[in-house]
Amino acid sequence: MGLGPELVVNGDFEVANIGAEWTYGGDWQWDASKKAEIDEIMGGSGTLSQSISITAGKLYQVGYTYLKSGTASLDGKLGGTNFNFTSGVGVKTVTVVAGSDDTEIQSIGVSQIGSSLSIDNVSVREILLGGSTSISESIDDVWENW
Repeated sequence: MGLGPELVVNGDFEVANIGAEWTYGGDWQWDASKKAEIDEIMGGSGTLSQSISITAGKLYQVGYTYLKSGTASLDGKLGGTNFNFTSGVGVKTVTVVAGSDDTEIQSIGVSQIGSSLSIDNVSVREILLGGSTSISESIDDVWENW
């Protein structure tokens, strides 16, 4: 088992590429400290997204750095599969099975006035499962060799 190549472009937000790789929806904005955020002055909500090449049924590792203050929440979606970002702040990694080929990584954020949230170092990489092409085939292989 290993990891495939990085699928996210500019996941470290080094470049203020609004409208290029990332789509900043709602109140998401690029911050000069090189991260994507929903500002604490106004609060707000929105979806930050990027189209990437994924395949339904395959297993992906999603990594990110998540910071928040006050009442803010962040959820994610990869290939139509929802996952939760808010299990605490810091560097996080979650494993997600893409539910469809909708080709987007999304971060859905909500922040109240006086609260903020930001993400940085967003990464999506396929988890390579030997010769199997999907998680279900990999499980089948395990049972056959049990």
